[in-house]
Amino acid sequence: MDARERATGRYGVVLCAILATLVIAAAAEGTTVGWVVTVVLVSGTLLLSLRASGVRSRAMTLAVVVIAVLAVLASIGQVAKPHSFARAAGEAVFAALILASPIAIVRRLAMDRRITFQTVLGALCVYLMVGFFFSAIFALVGTVDTSPFFAQKDAAGSIDYLYFSFVTLTTVGYGDLSAAGNLGRMLAVTEALIGQLYLVSVVALVVGNIGRVRSRSGSLAHPPAEDDEALSDQSPP
Repeated sequence: MDARERATGRYGVVLCAILATLVIAAAAEGTTVGWVVTVVLVSGTLLLSLRASGVRSRAMTLAVVVIAVLAVLASIGQVAKPHSFARAAGEAVFAALILASPIAIVRRLAMDRRITFQTVLGALCVYLMVGFFFSAIFALVGTVDTSPFFAQKDAAGSIDYLYFSFVTLTTVGYGDLSAAGNLGRMLAVTEALIGQLYLVSVVALVVGNIGRVRSRSGSLAHPPAEDDEALSDQSPP
């Protein structure tokens, strides 16, 4: 088994990287260096997601180059003037970097026949990346629109968008921040619906079917006896 095969499906590492990015992004709020560090962490998380999803060496090499270029563009855009085209472009590139990670994970999980603990971790990674993605979209809307994004604040930082996104995703609804414009409100409603439907359908379905094998028709069944040993080998990282 080569290094790529050993890394495939190791979504526990990706989950830890996402959580670390969340904490460090909050701690580095309000500085240009903090933003650059956040972009680097998101880019690294994307590379880990691609590696865990079994992307081949040639494609990984190309991905590293493309992601590095996009990370530089996102960082440059953040130091531009507020509500400028360069700032909006940087926010859009950053959102694209985030979105690529759950897409890679979903693609890999859809190919796996066995439902394992790693499948659960992958599904949780997608859930958290949805929160990151919507925070970037909220920031993009706040950059394009000259009116304040939040009804309670005239100027919002990246931590405000991140906080609001995860509060919305989990439908906690503290009420200390709320979207002022119609676009922001509809995006918040969309995120809340995605978050709840994802938890009660996708995550619940995956957890409830650990150890089962999907047939080519898509139905689930318990694995045959000869596959039990293979399933036991797939332990969390």
